[in-house]
Amino acid sequence: MSQVPLSSARATKCSEIQTKFLEKGLPCLHTIFTLPCFAFYTTMSFWSSIIFMVLIAAPLTLSRHIEHNGSKRNARRHEDIKEDDESSWLFPKAHLRLHSRPPKVLHVKEGGSEILECQAGGSPLPHIYWLKNGVQLSKIEIEDELDLKTDEDGERKRLNMGSTSSRLYLDCLTIGDDAEYTCIAENANLRESTTTQVKVSSSDDRGCQSKKQFGQAPRIVSWTKTALENQGQDVQVFCRVEGHPKPTIKWLDPQEEEIDPEKGPKFDILLNGDLVIRNLKWKDMGNYICVAENTHGSARAEIFVYPAAPET
Repeated sequence: MSQVPLSSARATKCSEIQTKFLEKGLPCLHTIFTLPCFAFYTTMSFWSSIIFMVLIAAPLTLSRHIEHNGSKRNARRHEDIKEDDESSWLFPKAHLRLHSRPPKVLHVKEGGSEILECQAGGSPLPHIYWLKNGVQLSKIEIEDELDLKTDEDGERKRLNMGSTSSRLYLDCLTIGDDAEYTCIAENANLRESTTTQVKVSSSDDRGCQSKKQFGQAPRIVSWTKTALENQGQDVQVFCRVEGHPKPTIKWLDPQEEEIDPEKGPKFDILLNGDLVIRNLKWKDMGNYICVAENTHGSARAEIFVYPAAPET
């Protein structure tokens, strides 16, 4: 089995391509994950941007979060590294980065509407919430229903790595909505934030009325964008919605067939609408679609799930 260097990974023949990871699920030079060659020929054109982000681009940003042993939150020395040329490597216990940020300043006419969106990636999977002038708006709780299982040596078996997207809908803005809006992404002990100054100017057109008074079509306000998990583990992806009346949520598999948890133990749909995929396999890779519906319409979001395969 040939090995392609990470710095120039590309398929020239039907050989298996390897991406290296830490035993704990973080990128380095020790444990190897194998990506079967057929995936790079049959799916690379479709998944390339997402796989590149999760497996290559995001790990390269980890150096921004690596500090020496004095750091209380970002890094620690890997306990099992032998005293060799690689002994100076430091590996973060967790990492987090904002991939997408709303503009720094946004000018809106009174009565107008805008959407602020940000995306964050890391390990553990981050959650996102918003502040208005430093006061927290409704926070969407993302509860991990899965235990962080460990093996006999106490090593973490779940990667719980991926990215999260969130949207803040600003409807029928008034002068009172002129404010600073902050997107905050958190995981473990890490936090990243970005702030947008929304400037609302007066307007003679003030006929806008809140759609919620008459009902509102579903909106997906926060969802898992990508999820990377070890094969054999369970993975939980989420989809948070708003609307009036309260929307119902259903999930579609990568073949866009509706998932029915009653048909077997493979899938669970939690009371909060989250999807749990049990005993993740390579064949489970693909886009899972969250569909929110009510009497006023529907909305959908795609969540890409990638099953990693550590060699034994």
